[in-house]
Amino acid sequence: MRQVSIFVVEGDNPEVEVRFAPVLRTMQVSPSAPALKVGTSAQASATGTISDGASRDLTRLAAWTADAPGVATVTADGLITVVSSGTAVVTATLAGVSASLTATARPGNSPPLGSTREFAPTG
Repeated sequence: MRQVSIFVVEGDNPEVEVRFAPVLRTMQVSPSAPALKVGTSAQASATGTISDGASRDLTRLAAWTADAPGVATVTADGLITVVSSGTAVVTATLAGVSASLTATARPGNSPPLGSTREFAPTG
């Protein structure tokens, strides 16, 4: 939806001025395909191109979601945290425009958060 402001100037020569509010056209997210170790986090960012040609940081304005919260979670400001091995699609959405990245979680040196691991004594 495009917003329009109309101003009417009264007087001897009435004028009508029409202004269109800038509209979000496209959005990009980065990093495009982060590979993270289980238990680590990475900050994602969202940048939008506006109809007036400007580019704006939309990271804190966008709504962030992860399609596989058992693999990765994302906070309201785009911080991705990997909780287990696998892949998760993280999406930023604002004003009906979306962009996504695929986060790949690989095993780290420690077990996934919330899991247990048995160790056998040696020597």
